[in-house]
Amino acid sequence: MKTTKYISLLLTVFIYALLISCGSQKNITNYKRQWMLVTFKDYSKELLTEKKATLNLTNIQGENNPESGSAYMGCNTIRLKAKFSDDEKVIFSDFYKYSYVLSRKS
Repeated sequence: MKTTKYISLLLTVFIYALLISCGSQKNITNYKRQWMLVTFKDYSKELLTEKKATLNLTNIQGENNPESGSAYMGCNTIRLKAKFSDDEKVIFSDFYKYSYVLSRKS
């Protein structure tokens, strides 16, 4: 009788652990990579592609700031700060205090 009770308890705990481990996991998107710009203000996609305009959100080599990034617009490289929030937004700001917020479309 005691053995059956322990086996039932052990089986219940095992099934519970199995059900918890099968739950859906949050899909984490890695935004910290290099992106090719295809739209920016009044510039055409062809011009941005030809000039290899990019937004690089990976850490800048030699810097300890995890919010640092850079953008290449065809002839100049600019440095910027990119702060990642938990609600899938990226807040960009530069040295002139201009701020831009990008949000992932649903």
